[in-house]
Order: sequence, then structure tokens, then C-alpha cells
Amino acid sequence: MSVPDEVPIDVNNPSVRDYLNLVRLQVLTPLSVLVSIATVLVATTIVFPGLGAISKTHPTPISASPNVLGIYFLVLFACLIGYCCILVMASEEDTKVTLTHGVGFSLVVANWLLAGWAVAWALQWWISSTILLSLLTAVLLYSNVLLLIYHPPSRERPLDTLFIHAPMRLFLLLSATLLLPMSIFIMTGKTWDPIHADHRYSDYQWEGLAVILITNAVGWIIVILCRDIFWCIGAMWINICILAEQPKSFPVEAAAIAFTVLQPLAFVGVGTWKLYKRNREGAIRLPQDEEGAAVPPAAPNASNDAHERNIGRVWG
Repeated sequence: MSVPDEVPIDVNNPSVRDYLNLVRLQVLTPLSVLVSIATVLVATTIVFPGLGAISKTHPTPISASPNVLGIYFLVLFACLIGYCCILVMASEEDTKVTLTHGVGFSLVVANWLLAGWAVAWALQWWISSTILLSLLTAVLLYSNVLLLIYHPPSRERPLDTLFIHAPMRLFLLLSATLLLPMSIFIMTGKTWDPIHADHRYSDYQWEGLAVILITNAVGWIIVILCRDIFWCIGAMWINICILAEQPKSFPVEAAAIAFTVLQPLAFVGVGTWKLYKRNREGAIRLPQDEEGAAVPPAAPNASNDAHERNIGRVWG
């Protein structure tokens, strides 16, 4: 994806378009990451009440612990910074294709939507918050589908896996399985006064259970089909965030605990099964190889003589 030496540049050339898109991404993506990180940090630490305090004043059946969730945000932001480093220093062609065609401008849009959500949440504009999170989830879902289908993780490029696939997966998990459902609960009034939390925490427990079951079941299927370690770890941590915020109704707590255990079990189980199948297939092929090796090769001279006689018959 290098710029041709011809002047003027042919912008219709696919290589030139890819190069120009990469340059735009190298400028816009770090800027959007900086804006989203700064907005979330300001809305959390400087604005009063902050994002975590607002979450505590509007408890829902799936509310998460602000402190534990803060660790998730820090890991996500660290991965996004790593993504920017990969983007700026990209040299391999496959990495550039993944950045421009797999992620593209979706991450730029997602970062601006996250910044807008932080402002809407701080101002307690619940309808705006829900709309922004819905758009954020749709953008991230589209980008992750492209990555998994056309640019899957490769062991040959571990940095791409760590700093391209990981942040996109963690970003989608955060938005789709926690922030959006919480915003919908608050927007629809399925919350209660925190003063009476000890008596009201079982309200809307079945709605909370439905969210936990649906989001984790989908994630469990993804872990089984794709063996996605980042989805597995992210889903576990989201469940831990929910469990760390007490009190919780028994159905919600039981489902969160169950899937916290099932996610890694699915990942390890699929890996063990694939390893077993590979070893079994190797053991089955081994006797055939030995039998084939025991058969003496045909004498090359006899074969050549027969071939020459056949040619002689054809051509007289």
C-alpha cells in the first residue's frame, strides 16, 4: 500500500485509496481515542455526580460495581492505545489490510459515540444515552463480524491479535452486555431508590435474569465456535462486575456465577477436544505411513524399459 511515484496520483487506484485511508486513520483514530478517554475520565473524576455515582443512585437488576468496572475500562483504554501504536507503525501488508478493511473508521465512530454516551450519562439524559449505546453496539458488531469472517486472528501476528482483535471484542462486550441493558433499565424506570435497596433488590429480577441468560448464552456460543479467548475473559469480567455490586436477586446472581464458570470451561473444553482429535488422527495415520514405507519402490530401470517399449509400439 505504498503511494505510486506517478504524479498526479490516481485516486481511483485501489492501492492509493488504501494508502490514503490508512493515513486518515492514523490521524483520526488516535484523536478519537484521546477524546473518548478524556471524556470518560472527566465525567468520572471531575464532574459531580460522576458516572459511577450516577450508577449507584439508579440501581438496576444488573448494576455493576464502579470500581471493578473501572479496571475493565482501564484495560480497554490500554488496548486502544496499543491499537493506535500498531496503526501508526504498521509495516506488514496483512496488518494494514486488517486495519483499513477490517476495522476501518468504525473505531473512530465508536470512540466518538462513547464520548457522547459519557456526556449523556453524566447529564442523566437516558433516552440519548440509550440511543448512543445502541448505535455504538451496532457499529462495533458490524466491525467485529468483518474481523472474524475476513480477518480472523492469526498466530503469525500475535500483536495484531492483542491490539486489534482484543480491544474490538472488549469494546463490543462492554456496550452490548452491560452499558446498553443498564441504560434501557433506567430509561424504562426499572430501577429503585438506593435507600430501599435491601427490600427492593428483587424487583425486576426476571428481566435481569433474561439479560444475563441471553447475553451470556450468545457469548458462550461464540467462545465454543471461535475459541475466542478475549470474549471469554471479557464475559467473565463483566459477570464479576455485576456480582461485585450487591445486593443482587438470587436468579441474577446464580446465572452470573454459572456463566462465570461456564465461559472458561467452554474455552478449555473445546481446546482439549481439538487437541484430542488431532492426536487421534495422527495415531490413525501413523500405521499407514509405516506400511507404505515398508513396500519396496519399483525398480526405475524396469519401468523406464517398459515405457520405452510402449513408445516404440506407438511410433513404430
